[in-house]
Amino acid sequence: VTVPCVLRLYDTATGEVTEVGLRAPGRASLYVCGPTVYDAPHLGHGRFSLVFDVLRRYLLFTGLDVTYVSNITDIDDKVIERAASAGTTPSELTAHYEQVWWEAMDALGVLRPDEVPHATAYVARMVDVVAERLAYCKTLGADAVIDARAVDAAAAVRAATGGGADLAVEALGVEATTVAALKSLKKLGRMVQ
Repeated sequence: VTVPCVLRLYDTATGEVTEVGLRAPGRASLYVCGPTVYDAPHLGHGRFSLVFDVLRRYLLFTGLDVTYVSNITDIDDKVIERAASAGTTPSELTAHYEQVWWEAMDALGVLRPDEVPHATAYVARMVDVVAERLAYCKTLGADAVIDARAVDAAAAVRAATGGGADLAVEALGVEATTVAALKSLKKLGRMVQ
């Protein structure tokens, strides 16, 4: 039985409640930011997980083919700092807390995502995207606005800006040339304001 999907959600881009439109008939895709796995999940994690689980189940109930993707942020400042204070590596720390995450989600009865990309698998691409954006903005002249703090979001950039560089480079397998490029990006981010 296919149930008509009548769904209206708040659109943060327009500031209005709008009817959800599908890009492809009969299919819906959800990308939900997942946890940063450096500690046990808390109530807020449970809330967002349940909200999107209910949405996903509703879409499935209406007969839509749903692809649900939720990432794992397995490297950032908090991960590096927590691993250092615990005397372990970022990858060991995140492997442990990712397992704790899945146990908690299973206990809540939340359906597991169809795909679970890990941030560490995309660091090189993130650096490329930041470089492309900074280069583009530089061509726009001094009126271009870059929030250099966005560059700090990746732990590799934190490594490039000092403090724990060897730890992050080792943990991520980032080559020295990438670290040098990140240092240049950080400087460029400061210049283009």
